[in-house]
Amino acid sequence: RLELEELPAAITGISARIEAALSPAIAGSQSLSNNTFIQRWVRDGADESRLPEIAEALAQTFKSLDAEVAFMAIRLPSGDYFYHYAGKLSVQKMSTSNPDNAWYYRYIKSGQEYELNLDTNELSGGKMMMFVNYSSDMTRANGEPIVVAGAALNMSQMANMIQNYRIGESGIVMLSDKKGWINIHPDSSIAGQKNLSQSRDVAPLVNTQ
Repeated sequence: RLELEELPAAITGISARIEAALSPAIAGSQSLSNNTFIQRWVRDGADESRLPEIAEALAQTFKSLDAEVAFMAIRLPSGDYFYHYAGKLSVQKMSTSNPDNAWYYRYIKSGQEYELNLDTNELSGGKMMMFVNYSSDMTRANGEPIVVAGAALNMSQMANMIQNYRIGESGIVMLSDKKGWINIHPDSSIAGQKNLSQSRDVAPLVNTQ
């Protein structure tokens, strides 16, 4: 009964609560990706003289979500660009050869409406964050979104979210990547330091490929 009914039900309930807690970040990312000013700006060639207005749009999302970062990625005839706001606007030209940009090229090929992605990049100072990547409704002729935008939450925010969740009397909740590395744990000292594939009981559930 525990394995077949109670444990799956508890995990499903916790998953629903985590998703509900993330819903403001998901909704805020959706709103940013579908900002009509940003979409027109991209469609008209991304005039650099309008960058202060772009910074303001990103700042609003950054502040309203209490995010670590607000961002957007766009594709122009001159190349692909990443706009990153964390108190001030930074702009980076993206490249398929840069590992920090791999998320964008993988994501636009996926055709997803949005995704939650535990990741890090050089502009975040190497810190692990929960990125919400959201596709704009407006697309290019090839079907790719004209804008991918979103926000990133730091791991302490996520740890605070799950620290009071319990399974049974003593079970705790943690989140790991598919290779078994614990990315979010109520004890922040464990996050990023322990791999579940090293646990005999859990290793069969971990995909290390």
